[in-house]
Amino acid sequence: METEAAPRGLEGVFEKRICEYKARNRPEDLAAYLQDILAGPDYPGLPVEFKAKLSNERGWALLQLERVAEARHSYEQSLQIDPGNVTARYNLANLDMHANDLVRAMHRYGDLLADVPDHAGALYNKALCHVLREEVDLAGPLFERVTRIEPDYLGAQFWLGECRLRRNMYAEALESFQKVLALDGGHTEARRGAAICCLKTGAYREAVGQCEALLEDTGPELTALRIKGDAHLALGEVEEGVRCHLDMAFIEFDAREFLINRARQLSEENPGIAGYYCQRILEHFPDFEPALKPFLGQADNAPLYLTETGLSV
Repeated sequence: METEAAPRGLEGVFEKRICEYKARNRPEDLAAYLQDILAGPDYPGLPVEFKAKLSNERGWALLQLERVAEARHSYEQSLQIDPGNVTARYNLANLDMHANDLVRAMHRYGDLLADVPDHAGALYNKALCHVLREEVDLAGPLFERVTRIEPDYLGAQFWLGECRLRRNMYAEALESFQKVLALDGGHTEARRGAAICCLKTGAYREAVGQCEALLEDTGPELTALRIKGDAHLALGEVEEGVRCHLDMAFIEFDAREFLINRARQLSEENPGIAGYYCQRILEHFPDFEPALKPFLGQADNAPLYLTETGLSV
């Protein structure tokens, strides 16, 4: 019994010291301490798994010091001690991903998942590798698996929404973005994605609401103003729509071309408001008249609007 108790007591000593170094935020001391242990005499009866853990801890400390090559060596040393060590395998895959060696990283993640199919981190990072390779069709199912394993995994929910959005699966993407916002109401990218999906699915009033919340959080931004303007136009609220699109041009010069393109689109899809839309633009940008002139004749049925001098069409 004494030979078994001694290693467990030694493990406790090591773990306590590791926690102390971490609490004091001294990764350089932790790395040196663990190096002395790993390079020192072997401890009879100390479990192989725990020796591998010590090497993993040293790898973590070295990463905090941005000594990446040494950290990789520590993780490789951990695998030499215990070839099945999950933490070392996962961390080596992460180092490959951050080094942009995506193929090698995905191979490591795949090998790990063959042994631990529900490893959420490996699934998530392998999916991110596919995203970086523009392989959205392969990434989506992996993110979905992560959300089944951990429904509150915010990053996976968001990227699942992004993958669905890129595949024009707007209703499904909206569901994902709404789950993200339920977890983090200030998630800007998820709110932007939700606004796009609402517009695409015909939930125009909700699209306006999402954009208003986004503009409140971020201040003027082109995407929110464009979507909000398009949603107002779809609701028949032409004046509100024009104002949003004009605001785009006021905050960024290049957005002025958007106004011409949107006028052209309206002339094809909704000619009843195209002329009015053009007139409102010309009030602020009269030099656009040559480009908008083909659409001005469609103002016969335009709604009335109030100008500084009175009621006009």
